[in-house]
Amino acid sequence: RPDMSQGFALCSPAAPELGAFPLSLVQLQKMLSQRYFHHFFISTAKGVLEMRCAPLQPASDRDRESPPLGFLFAGRLWSPAYLDMLSGLTESSIRFEDIRDDTSVPETAYAFDTGTISFSRVLRTWDNRPVVQMLITSDTPVLREFSNASDAKIFQFLLFFAAIQLMLYVALLLFVRLPLRSISQSLEKAS
Repeated sequence: RPDMSQGFALCSPAAPELGAFPLSLVQLQKMLSQRYFHHFFISTAKGVLEMRCAPLQPASDRDRESPPLGFLFAGRLWSPAYLDMLSGLTESSIRFEDIRDDTSVPETAYAFDTGTISFSRVLRTWDNRPVVQMLITSDTPVLREFSNASDAKIFQFLLFFAAIQLMLYVALLLFVRLPLRSISQSLEKAS
């Protein structure tokens, strides 16, 4: 609603406390005075809540020039069960870690010898404060096999290259050096 009052709320029966809007009226007014579209995270007792916000405007206003008639907020609870489902779908390990002021975000790491890829993302509030750090680790046997196969292919290439070099040496010796030596010896005997 334009007056920032909640018009309708729908939430899971398993988490009725999420039916109350997680931001105060002052926070909401400050957030919407900056821009209308938002994507942010909020820490709750049930887990991390992902929120998206968009203005409600008449369908005839394709350029979104009129003031909003209200706002639509949609949220998704990142509960341990949801994280387990995401981990299963992506065949990786996803976990949250609390952020302290002195915490630095680990860099992306690729360990091709073990087939492990790990990276992290900081999930932030609407005013860009860190909520939690999401750590993702994926153990992919494909990378490990690719690394092993690459090592084997390099060894095979070097072996092939050495064999070609040896064959060239033998061919030059047999078809060039020895006949030239014979010709040279013949010429020395004839003179």
